[in-house]
Amino acid sequence: MKFLKILFSTKISLILLLAFAISMAVATFIENDHGIPVAWKLVYDAWWFEVIMIWLAFNFIAHIGKYKLLHANRWPVGLFHLAFVIILLGAGVTRYLSVDGVMHIRQGASEYSFYTSTDYLQVRQTQTNQGLKFEKPVSIIPHQFKPETHWVDFGQDRFQINIKEYIKAGVESYVDGTETFIDIAVAMGAGREDFILSEGNEVALGELVLGTSKNSSSPIRIFKEDSLWMILSDVHLQIMEMSTQKIGVMHEGESSQLQLRSLYQWNGGAFMVKSIIEDAAIVYQPETDEKLAKNMLDVVNIEILDEAGKLVSQAYIRNVSFNPKWHPFTHNGQNYTLTFGPKNIKLPFELYLNAFELERYPGSQSPASYASEVMVRSDGEEFPYRIFMNNVLDHKGFRFYQSSYDNDERGTILSVNQDRPGTYITYLGYTLLSIGMLLTLFAKGSRFQLLNKKLGSLRRKAAATATVFLLFLSGLFAQEVPMLDPRQSLVPKEIADDYGKLIVQDLDGRMKPLNTLANEIIRKLSGKSKIEVPSPDGAINFSSEQFVLAIQLDPVTFSHLPLIKIDQKKSKLAFQALGIEPTDQLSFREFLDEDGNYLLQELVEASNRLKPAERNEADKELLKTDERFNIFYALLTGDFLRLFPNKLDRNNTWFTSQQWTQGFDEDDAVFVKNITTLYLAALEKGIQTGNWEDANETLSYIHLYQQKAGSEVYPNKNEIKGELLYNKLNLGTKLFGPFWLLGILMLVLGILMLFKSSQWIDRLWNLGKVLTWIGFLLFTFHLALRWYIAKHPPWSDGFEMMVFVAWGVLLFGMIFSSKSQFTIPLSLLFSGTLLFVGFLDWLNPEITNLMPVLHSYWLKIHVAIIVSG
Repeated sequence: MKFLKILFSTKISLILLLAFAISMAVATFIENDHGIPVAWKLVYDAWWFEVIMIWLAFNFIAHIGKYKLLHANRWPVGLFHLAFVIILLGAGVTRYLSVDGVMHIRQGASEYSFYTSTDYLQVRQTQTNQGLKFEKPVSIIPHQFKPETHWVDFGQDRFQINIKEYIKAGVESYVDGTETFIDIAVAMGAGREDFILSEGNEVALGELVLGTSKNSSSPIRIFKEDSLWMILSDVHLQIMEMSTQKIGVMHEGESSQLQLRSLYQWNGGAFMVKSIIEDAAIVYQPETDEKLAKNMLDVVNIEILDEAGKLVSQAYIRNVSFNPKWHPFTHNGQNYTLTFGPKNIKLPFELYLNAFELERYPGSQSPASYASEVMVRSDGEEFPYRIFMNNVLDHKGFRFYQSSYDNDERGTILSVNQDRPGTYITYLGYTLLSIGMLLTLFAKGSRFQLLNKKLGSLRRKAAATATVFLLFLSGLFAQEVPMLDPRQSLVPKEIADDYGKLIVQDLDGRMKPLNTLANEIIRKLSGKSKIEVPSPDGAINFSSEQFVLAIQLDPVTFSHLPLIKIDQKKSKLAFQALGIEPTDQLSFREFLDEDGNYLLQELVEASNRLKPAERNEADKELLKTDERFNIFYALLTGDFLRLFPNKLDRNNTWFTSQQWTQGFDEDDAVFVKNITTLYLAALEKGIQTGNWEDANETLSYIHLYQQKAGSEVYPNKNEIKGELLYNKLNLGTKLFGPFWLLGILMLVLGILMLFKSSQWIDRLWNLGKVLTWIGFLLFTFHLALRWYIAKHPPWSDGFEMMVFVAWGVLLFGMIFSSKSQFTIPLSLLFSGTLLFVGFLDWLNPEITNLMPVLHSYWLKIHVAIIVSG
């Protein structure tokens, strides 16, 4: 009994929860470095991971009884525990009873089966109608591969299969040997399978058998006679030569010379001999070229041995996602076929792919969404259905998700899942969990209530932590400036602001004001929201539009100014390659030698060849520096300024002025080619004379051209004004300072209120609450404006998530402000800190298009609820 008490004690539960969390964290890193199969093999599919989950479930049940959590005052907490038990039960049902995999359908074709995501070692007897087969799931970790042996027992016939070798990115080659190999493609029904037969073996062709020996009893035989390869058939065959489409016939019992790459057809199917390799042996070697290896499949080397250990046959099988190749062999007069890979599962219905649709963002190759228009044919009836991201087909217990597509965009790949019981049980658990969490907030004696009583002391500790964090702020470093004068290309701010109202199409296809692009360029190059350009009389603050225009007006001067940020500590190798002393900022020219060659090219290529997990801090910083260099180069060449729509382009692509030959009609091509040059000339005239009429008139022509030629994707006026206002207010970077200051002041007031009560403290406290509400409303307006601009909720990437959490912290801080006077101060401090962290240069504050998988209202609801909580 004492042993059971220890086994199901609270301390053991905490240890199990900690082990569970650490295991999943480690599995995440394993998955990132080595892939999902390895993480499943080492962690998720391990026996000890199952033990932890089962042990936790019993501990939850034991705690319900031990602490009487289903009694009147405690049942919300008991419901909370019961929910976890049900969730773990649902996970168990999913783990042991569910099936998942992938289905591949070509446009205009039907499919009535799918392939599992788990690899199986499969053996089938092909000569009898008994349906004898051997199937066993096998999980292989490539870098920890160990040979394993499996015995197959078919009654009178028993043999062993040895998984001997796992070859990463295997390259097939034939070497000198003693065997003959016949490469055959077989078409049966709607499917096709490829076989490589060694001479003397047989393969089943439905009800028929094809043998590779003249003495075989097979109805169709391929053999060599007097240096010629012949075919003998006991059935009538129709022959079609693939290259010429010439038709011929073979009558029953007739033999003729074998025609390679010709289709031999009968009523039940067809086959084709693709090639014959004589005096050879097949070997596979790992591909040494990393670029080629990325696109190559792994290979499994399998040996079939008899009971005495004598080699019967050997097979090399590629580890594919669907339709693995089968290897035929003969043992004790019985014909078998073997494969390693996903298992084929038959469906009680079929799917016909009417069409696959892929939509891209305007002017970009990035997919916006893709969908499969299918026809479901079941029990003599059929109905159409559109499967797309997060719109699932649910039929007869099977769920189909849009997963991927073929490179030619004429085929779809669907994820398939059969787990209705596990899904319903898990959903029940989550429902109870939500109810339990909500009711626990109000249940007397709950952990939440106990914590609420201790809120004061905890808030003081947190406030101390947040205050210490303020000490990490640092100033700017001084820098020497070259004797170049960028003021000669500085245009007035109001002229530059008008230029910033032009619409530009970024590389992802998003339409946005040039002001937004210019701000992004500034942040990328300098790591700041503003840029200071050195001049003989000291640094000059350029607005983002002024900076972009100045580079176009005087590229030579700006290529010699130190404007590109670089990390001194992490870039020692870069400075050695450049041959200069370490500094905080470099000029574009310092990255090039006298012949214009890029000095960091070899270092960058070496870092790019490394896997992300293998890159150290120096490699990461080098790639960031390389990105900044390329951004500056693209700015010099105008490659970023995709300002000119082509009304003839079907994908609504916008182009730079240098791309005037890209399919424009004659008049538009002349305009696109010359208008930028005319505008820059007008700006130079304005700098010299102070007369900006020509520049304004030329800019108005560009505005008009954009609205007319790009009308299909041109944003409306409110969207443009909204984004310009968002950039101008820049509330994200302006709020964290006031939040910190107000949080510290209210924290001091909160501490004073513990020891002293006075009217002036109460007034200051109420003023602080009013200012907090004003800050919160401004913050809410900031998020709402970003939502309107981006056309998706502001929690779709790392930066947006950080900002949204900061908003949620402040919201719930005010909601629970009546619980303690330290709630608002601490929520202000944490919200300000999150805003500050969110705008550091390791997060990307650009408003971007969404990946197709993120286009889901359910996903938006889930993320909003989870992150807010």
